Parts: sequence; C-alpha cells; structure tokens
Amino acid sequence: MTKFFVGLYNYFERHKVLFYLSLSVCILFMALFAAQVRFEENVTSFFPDTKDSQNAINVFENLKIKDKIMIMLSGKDGVADADSLIEAAETIKQDLQQQAEGTLIKEIFSKADENLRQAQLGYKEGVMTLDNVMAAQTAWLKANSENIDAEIDVQLCNVYLSKVTGTLKY
Repeated sequence: MTKFFVGLYNYFERHKVLFYLSLSVCILFMALFAAQVRFEENVTSFFPDTKDSQNAINVFENLKIKDKIMIMLSGKDGVADADSLIEAAETIKQDLQQQAEGTLIKEIFSKADENLRQAQLGYKEGVMTLDNVMAAQTAWLKANSENIDAEIDVQLCNVYLSKVTGTLKY
C-alpha cells in the first residue's frame, strides 16, 4: 500500500499541471455536492412511513415543547448561593435578548418565584399594590403551568419515541 502512495506522489511531483488540474476538479466536485445539501428542520421526516407512526407524527407536530427551550441552573454538586444563580440567569437572559434582538424570542420567563416573593413582601410592607401582586402571581402561574406542560410533553415524546422504535414495554 505504501508503494502506491509513494508512486502517486512521485507521479504528481513530475506532472505538476496534472496535479493541480485534478485537485481543481476534485474541489469542484466537492463544491457541487456540497451545494446539493439541504437541511431539514422537520424531524418527523425521520419517522417510518407507516400508519402507526402517523399518529406519533401528528402528536409530535402539535407538541408545545418543541418550540421551547428550558434552562435550569444549579450549582456544582448542588451547592450554590441563590444570588449567584439569579445573577447567572439574568446574564443568560440579557445575552439571549441582545443576540435575538426581538426576532427569534417571543418571551422569556425568568425569576418568576423571586418576583412573586418580592411582590408579596412589598404588599405586606405597604409599598406595592395588590395589582402588582396579582401580576406577579399570574406570571408565576403561567411559568409553572408551561413548565408542567413541557414536562408532560417530554414524557409523551419519550413514549412516542419508544413506540416508534419498538422499544415500548406494555
């Protein structure tokens, strides 16, 4: 095998024009094939095309979780103070909002628990109105409701994936 490559090297060493010509042709072929690549965002096209999988495809296309990203922060080995986690979450939120510039992100729920706690404390101290507490409560309920929906959707995805791949145990 070594003789083949050494012979090929020696041949192209003597015929430089042929080397550059064949190199150019190879690059053109690679560019031609690379231009044919099309990316598909629809992951359901990977599912088998059977009647059973049509139900899974329909459910998957209607899942709310497929359009959401959830980030849960915790400290290393479960140890971290709340202030550093809140600061890290706020930094991530600001970076996402700056990079998306309002085009890709519809809304970001962050610090719902902390906002509710502060609103309730402010109301008890008399510096916030009941409207502020109700708005914080509504945001907290919406965030938790979407979290529950997302967890249910994850479990449904696991079930449907197991069903499609044939690994579902009854």
